[in-house]
Amino acid sequence: PQNQASLLQAHSVAINQAAKPRNHYLACYRGEAKPECNLRIYQIMVESFIDGDAKANFGTGYGTSHHKGDLQGIINSLDYIQGLGVNAIWLTPIFESSPIAGQDPYASRLDATGYFTSNYFAIDPRFGTLEQAKTLVDEAHKRGLYVFLDGVFGHYKENLAPSPSGRLPKRGPCYGSNGATYSGPHWACADYQDPATLAFFGEVASYWIKALKIDGWRLDQAYQVPVADWSQLRQLVQQSSKQVT
Repeated sequence: PQNQASLLQAHSVAINQAAKPRNHYLACYRGEAKPECNLRIYQIMVESFIDGDAKANFGTGYGTSHHKGDLQGIINSLDYIQGLGVNAIWLTPIFESSPIAGQDPYASRLDATGYFTSNYFAIDPRFGTLEQAKTLVDEAHKRGLYVFLDGVFGHYKENLAPSPSGRLPKRGPCYGSNGATYSGPHWACADYQDPATLAFFGEVASYWIKALKIDGWRLDQAYQVPVADWSQLRQLVQQSSKQVT
């Protein structure tokens, strides 16, 4: 019994040590009370979710979905989502992805994902309208659900529209997570060595917090953006959030 007690005590110490944060970069760890550490997020692939609006259909995409999912379908499903016990929803990108003349079916399927944006300041009509987006956020908030949009701030479609203030990012090389360069049809990567790029995406990040009163951003392929620029984008998000209720 004495040896067993010693083993149990050693095992307890090992568990407690494993539970401690390995370094200060970890956002959440056991015992921390930050609100973001209690997020239970329901991800929604918008084009493959629920068809709630006959006028808003992509009609193409990956997998066996009907490819008719839209914002109204999400609005109609909020009670169901709330009933799952989650407290946040994350939407794949809902911004306009306009076809380029002559693009192949592969590019059209990418458009349906939303991850290659043509206009960061407009809702893609194949997902719905700005008013529907506002309704979605308002109705989610009534149910105690946070709403996060997808922040694709490292790459975009070649036919990118300028911001309301006339800004455009600087185009640069595309780097993979392993540091190797790559390229693709009809899309480009952002060059954060040029201040115009941070100014553009800072405008994007702030715009939708004010326009829709979203609760934050999920970051896509975050390695494409330098850490220092993420810090500045976060400050812009926090400043914008203080201006809305």
